[in-house]
Amino acid sequence: MASLGSGRRILIGAGCFADAEAAFRLVERIPEKLPLELSGLLVDEGFIEDFVRSPMQKVVTPGGKLKDPPTAQRARALLERDTRAFRRMLSATAEAGSVKWSFEKRSGDLIRYAFDAASEWDILLLGRRTLHRRSGQVVIVSGDLHLSERAQKTARNLANEVTTGHVTLAISQNEAPQYIENAFFILEKDEPSLLRRLNRMNASTVVVDLEAGHRWSSDLIRQLLEAARCPLVILGPEPANDPPENSATDQKKSNSKKTQRADE
Repeated sequence: MASLGSGRRILIGAGCFADAEAAFRLVERIPEKLPLELSGLLVDEGFIEDFVRSPMQKVVTPGGKLKDPPTAQRARALLERDTRAFRRMLSATAEAGSVKWSFEKRSGDLIRYAFDAASEWDILLLGRRTLHRRSGQVVIVSGDLHLSERAQKTARNLANEVTTGHVTLAISQNEAPQYIENAFFILEKDEPSLLRRLNRMNASTVVVDLEAGHRWSSDLIRQLLEAARCPLVILGPEPANDPPENSATDQKKSNSKKTQRADE
């Protein structure tokens, strides 16, 4: 992994480690600059516990077999295993690039927690394991035709990394697909139509810019994640100025100079 120099603050949110893994694969593909700070948010939404409380439920294995759900003890062990795996991957990713990292585990609603935190981070990566067998396109979702330059750039870089294409899915009264400035747009008349279209697409990643002129809500983000069935890259507030070059070594030098001035 390349040394992580100056860059953006990235928050990775997921409900389980399998979903988090999909988000971690995107960290190095963010355009221009690699992270300055990484944080992980693992939210236990109680899905396994729901199975435990429902004795008539059955779990379908990847091979298609039915089996009894885990016991409460087994469910807690699985959650702890996910927590340890998430922390290890977060720590390894951050330490390989000498960047700060933090981790938080909560119980409740992942989307609500993550959406509330999005305004405090440059980029929010919502993890979701991809079920498609073949690599799909990077999809930019826009509430209107006011194009986000940074969303386009993010999607273009992500698409280049995995050798795929990118497309913009936007809301407009004109539902017919068309070409605008050499970029392919799929236009839908409203949010429900856009979500249905996204559900039919093979997307590898969805990019959303919270400052792109649409009224984004946690409920809409939740619906996008469910329809896309892949990780979401959510661009938060645009920083006024890029952060200065920074690394573990530079920080130590800076602290040393401050101490020296204080002694003088």
